[in-house]
Amino acid sequence: MLRLILIVFLITSCVQEPSEPPIKIGIDSWFGFVHAFIAQEQKLFAKYGVEVDLVLKPSLNEVDQIYRKRQLDGLFSVLPNILILNTEGLPTQIVYIADYSNTGDVIFGQPELTSLQDLKGKTIAFEGINTFSHLFVVKLLEHADIKEGEFKGVNLSIPEILTALESGEVDAGHIFGPTQIQATKKGYKILAKAGDMPGVITDVLAFKTTVIKKRSQDIQGIVNAMSEARDFLYNQPDKALAIMAQASNISKSEMEIGIKGIYHPDLSEQISALKFDGTLFDVGQQVTNFYFEKGQLPRLPNLKNIINGKFVQAVQ
Repeated sequence: MLRLILIVFLITSCVQEPSEPPIKIGIDSWFGFVHAFIAQEQKLFAKYGVEVDLVLKPSLNEVDQIYRKRQLDGLFSVLPNILILNTEGLPTQIVYIADYSNTGDVIFGQPELTSLQDLKGKTIAFEGINTFSHLFVVKLLEHADIKEGEFKGVNLSIPEILTALESGEVDAGHIFGPTQIQATKKGYKILAKAGDMPGVITDVLAFKTTVIKKRSQDIQGIVNAMSEARDFLYNQPDKALAIMAQASNISKSEMEIGIKGIYHPDLSEQISALKFDGTLFDVGQQVTNFYFEKGQLPRLPNLKNIINGKFVQAVQ
């Protein structure tokens, strides 16, 4: 009997507790997101005790789609998309601001146009009806006293918008990412940029609410690592650009141009923006009002359940 007990003890003592699976985060090659690859390559996630699988996809839309299919724990996306996910029955919380777009998102126009005011009655392209791209165009034109109905909107993908500009099919369009670099080289004029309305394009890192509750310590480790990766980018830009360019399959020169068009808030700015009365709540309210008025939201979501600032507040 004693021998049996000893055998059972030896067997059970050799069985290890199953480790948690890696946290899967969807990401595309947007310039504001890719400092996550610094956290990966410099082993910052490991430093804070969390294993992360960065799932790189060709576009933001594809990231959103696989998140909706419950194949990811979290994702890098734009603020409006996260708000919509919550109203679709996918409770998701923002824990970190990846970047603010400045010249990273622009409205390009035909050479003869000189300002946004020239777009009244013109044809303007954006990527997706009632998307962040649509919101971007509408808000900037409102800033120029041009309302919806006073211009013709066309739904095209970002590469298609450049082609449509070249053919004369559209007068202007919202372009970002590598296509923006191509448009600049072709001589198209920037009529407006995201920085004209600070915060209009805010990119964030968010996770399922259930994952945050179950693996709070791991989420803290990820936010710690992202904050350190942000500082690495600003303190060692040459090395950082090389890491991000290789991971994103973008040339280093293009990555450098893209990074100059955005701003990554530092830790104190993160804490301030994610507070209840911070700028992210203000921008979030504007976004939800936009979608609610268009009938895209059945109700106004409670931003207190979506914006979670406790992790940036706890960064060491």
